[in-house]
Amino acid sequence: MQQSGQQSTTRRVSGEAGLNGGTSGGDAGNELGTTGGDAGAGGTSSGSSGSSSGRTSSGTSGSSGSRSGSSSGGSGTGALGPGITATTINVGIIYAVNSGAANAAIGAAGVSQGDEKANYTVLIDDLNAHGGVAGRKVVGVYHSIDATSTASISDEYQAACDDLTQDHKVYAVFAGNDETLLQCLHNRGVLALSANLTRADAAIFKRFPYYFEIDSLNLDRIAAAEVTALKAQGWFSGWNTATGQPASTKAKVGVLTFDIPSFGHAVDQVLVPALAKLGYAPDPADVARVPNIQAQSDVAAAAASVSNAVLRFRSHNVTHVIIIEASGTLSLLFGNNADSQHYYPRYGANSQTGQEALAISGAYPKSQLNGTLGIGWEPSLDIAPSENPPNGPYSNAAQRKCLALYSAHGISFSDQNAQGVGFLNCATTWFFRDVMKHVTSMTKDGFLAAGNAIGSAFESLTVIPTKIDATHHDGIAAVRYWAYKPECGCMRYTTGDMPA
Repeated sequence: MQQSGQQSTTRRVSGEAGLNGGTSGGDAGNELGTTGGDAGAGGTSSGSSGSSSGRTSSGTSGSSGSRSGSSSGGSGTGALGPGITATTINVGIIYAVNSGAANAAIGAAGVSQGDEKANYTVLIDDLNAHGGVAGRKVVGVYHSIDATSTASISDEYQAACDDLTQDHKVYAVFAGNDETLLQCLHNRGVLALSANLTRADAAIFKRFPYYFEIDSLNLDRIAAAEVTALKAQGWFSGWNTATGQPASTKAKVGVLTFDIPSFGHAVDQVLVPALAKLGYAPDPADVARVPNIQAQSDVAAAAASVSNAVLRFRSHNVTHVIIIEASGTLSLLFGNNADSQHYYPRYGANSQTGQEALAISGAYPKSQLNGTLGIGWEPSLDIAPSENPPNGPYSNAAQRKCLALYSAHGISFSDQNAQGVGFLNCATTWFFRDVMKHVTSMTKDGFLAAGNAIGSAFESLTVIPTKIDATHHDGIAAVRYWAYKPECGCMRYTTGDMPA
């Protein structure tokens, strides 16, 4: 669904179809570790990505970790980060192309990502029209990722990193959260900023301290908050999977997730223990793990795995299903497969499962929604446009400014997800702008210090409170309880902000 710079059906650009921004392959599928370490404030870095030698922003030959020159324009003096001169700051922007085709291939033809390059061009031009950042002109360095490519998403992201850190020099990259990309940027001393849905557990943020996810909460926090919310909402009451209605039988829980370390940690170390404490521990056979999607050729294997999970859950009399995923892909595949088998479990949902946005697009059967409860923090995905007018309770000044800026430059959005991607692009750009106002050293450590101090001052376009500090680089600070309402045939928030 709405993920920028990742795969599709939600909003990302990383390799599988998904919501918000493009491709969803995301992780490399294995723990890459911290090979090569951090490039630090000076010197070179090496690791799985090889040597990072190239040309510095001043045009002289040297390593990507080198620093030269002095800063000016009210941002302190001393070393400069890569891609920074006395007058310019280079920012890398990774965006998806052909996301619509990738979405159509998994049955989500009504979900689009819009034109992220056009979005970012408008945003950067507007920054520069208002004085730039830290007294410097922002220069966008663009790299596209093809959601329909036969190459693995990890290979595509490695190529993007090489382009942005070797062929060019950038100070920060606005991108998705693929581990290959994060590792490469970390090794080469480059900041990574994202406003997408997450594929990271708490450990990933520890491994990559210069990585910020502005509008997400990590997978471990999602798992913990979801179980708490499901208990509070009475989700564990009995359910008849033949009729999709309440029943007197005890709930039996199944879990569907990706077979990726970060998702495995959230499920095995957080979700399952929390369920066990409530007396609803799933049978190990009912924790289904779907192979990671690295390229479009992997979609068939993922779909087969999901189909097998539906058959297994049904035969094991699983009545309640929790899906821990990234961008709506697993929900889309499971919901359609379950519907074809007349199997109607009760779903535990969250913003990353994206049922509302998928249902509005026509890709997800509304017959599967009855009884769905969970948590949400992304109104642009969670709430139907008819429930969320421009000046409604889930709009704010930042959203309105974002839409007005796009409109003034002829950009409109064909669907809810594309608009959500546009919001993400605004959030990433403006977070960078706001942090840079407080940077006193034009290095990655200078940005880190300023970012850690921003707290709740950044006005997020999610309209849900955010807070970023030294221990939380996943910015969402609250969730809202979220439920399917038959009277509108839609998902609605049922509470105000609940701390997460």
